[in-house]
Amino acid sequence: SPATNTAPDAGADVAQIVGTWVGTSTITSGSQSGSVTSTVHILQGALGLVTLDICPDLSPVNATVQTPTTFSLAVPTTCPAGAVTGCSSAALTYTSGSGTIGTADAGTSDAGAPGTLNFSAAGTLAGCQASSPVTVTFIGTKQ
Repeated sequence: SPATNTAPDAGADVAQIVGTWVGTSTITSGSQSGSVTSTVHILQGALGLVTLDICPDLSPVNATVQTPTTFSLAVPTTCPAGAVTGCSSAALTYTSGSGTIGTADAGTSDAGAPGTLNFSAAGTLAGCQASSPVTVTFIGTKQ
């Protein structure tokens, strides 16, 4: 049977959020910043939740759907540790994050380019006796 995109009893239709999004991710840590073309998969999760593959190893991170066009990460969420430049094992912990699908309706909080996902998250990368704040942003369109 076809999958439904409505989170039962949560009131928020997730159809506009769920999908494959392609765009640009920018990662900033300390004074270093880099941007790459990337793909983010957002899947319908449990009641009122979606999952995003935003960990370095693409592990899923849960997010709570507030409206058909907005969501926020379930935080804190720690991604599995992995190797990064100069460190054999470091873990990224998200401490905040949210996403909005633009509707171009100036009267709403999610005004922006129609159909564009704007996502930002903040956290800490810790390992090898060091810790650094990290921000991640993504702007993309559904494929």
